[in-house]
Amino acid sequence: MKAEILDLYKQKFHYDKFYDNLFYNIKTWKDDHIQHSQFLYGYPFSKKCIIFEEQRPTESGNIRVDLPVWYGDIDSKNRVVFLGLEPRDTDKMGYLNIEHLNNYVFATPFALERPEKHNRYQKAFFHLLDKSNFFFYFTDIVKEYRVVDKDNKRINDLVARRDFKEKAGESIDFLTTELSLINPTKVITLGRETFHVINKTSLKNKFDIAGVVHPARNRHFRAKNEIDDILCKI
Repeated sequence: MKAEILDLYKQKFHYDKFYDNLFYNIKTWKDDHIQHSQFLYGYPFSKKCIIFEEQRPTESGNIRVDLPVWYGDIDSKNRVVFLGLEPRDTDKMGYLNIEHLNNYVFATPFALERPEKHNRYQKAFFHLLDKSNFFFYFTDIVKEYRVVDKDNKRINDLVARRDFKEKAGESIDFLTTELSLINPTKVITLGRETFHVINKTSLKNKFDIAGVVHPARNRHFRAKNEIDDILCKI
């Protein structure tokens, strides 16, 4: 994994032990996490003793950030970026929160470290782990999600929807830098809105972009089939 990409996020959000914590969770609770050599391939996991950070819920006023995760080697011939709209806070107990630092709460896109029995999104993505010579990277257009009221997800989602266009405009320069470091063979947008937003920016002239249905709301099998149709043509 290119250190420049992780440094880009560290400079913006100042995360500390997120990926080390994530590796700790994967190796400690093996039944509840994916055990696969291609997940987070190339990350220089710290060999030092890690003190487990107790997972706890987000609080009102926190900012949820999903830091990117990936399958495979970034030096692979085929590099595919999956692009969502923004993070969401859907975990009342905080089991999916990996690191709390200052006002930030860091997690992963779609909780992709969790196997299918815990995560319906894996029905759309898990098979990608077995594809050779591919690098798959997951991130969002908007990187931040404000938790206005920890007990009212509907209010938080409404605020996210209200502010999305403004935040998307503010995020394009960061996203352009991020994608340029990867130089993807294909960018696959998740959901109609993500596709339309990206195609209104300069990114449409820089990268090969295709859209699939969002895997939420029991559309994971359709998303999987649409993803496979795109990948077989690369």
